[in-house]
Amino acid sequence: AYSGGWFDYDAGQFCVFGGGHYNYSVNEVWCLDAHSLVWLELYPPDVVTKPPYEGGDPGDYLNFDNDRYPGALFSPAGENVAGARPFARHTYDSLEYMPGFGAFLWGGFAWGDSQSPWCVECPDSWVFNFDKRSWKYLYNGRNPAPNFSAGVGASAYVNAENRVYAKVRQDTWSYDPVVNRWQPVNTKGKPPWSIEVTLEYDPHRGSLY
Repeated sequence: AYSGGWFDYDAGQFCVFGGGHYNYSVNEVWCLDAHSLVWLELYPPDVVTKPPYEGGDPGDYLNFDNDRYPGALFSPAGENVAGARPFARHTYDSLEYMPGFGAFLWGGFAWGDSQSPWCVECPDSWVFNFDKRSWKYLYNGRNPAPNFSAGVGASAYVNAENRVYAKVRQDTWSYDPVVNRWQPVNTKGKPPWSIEVTLEYDPHRGSLY
């Protein structure tokens, strides 16, 4: 539900990742080969050992255990887990392909609260390697990031700068893959904002829309 995607120019694949909440709670990547038009599951999803909400209100995000939820387990301080994958989430417009780097994932809506290893509006960042079919956890918890409102953002890759720009509510951020760092961008004006929107870059005009 509400999943985003990217086109991998190097591999010629259109890929999707996402789920989140109680709609779809597994975290595999699917890719469509642009030439063969065949969908391929790149890895099996992490196992969901229990339903997300056993006999409870689907909107109750607090009544769950860790073994009900697939994906990465890491502390709020950013402790990494070898071989981890992003957990299921609504990804909206928070997936961008960066040539020579991979598919970049940031933010999204998932289960959890401030007292759990999960998150509702997720501050973590990942990159996906198509050849290895694996994710690398990028955000280490120490750099600035569009934290508390990350779930409702939209992003675009600016090839002229090799950066991802993200609009998160009324704030603007940029991500530099070379130094693995988010930075706030000082802008004039605060346009209105809502969820389920997109951000696109026009290289001819050098503008974000």
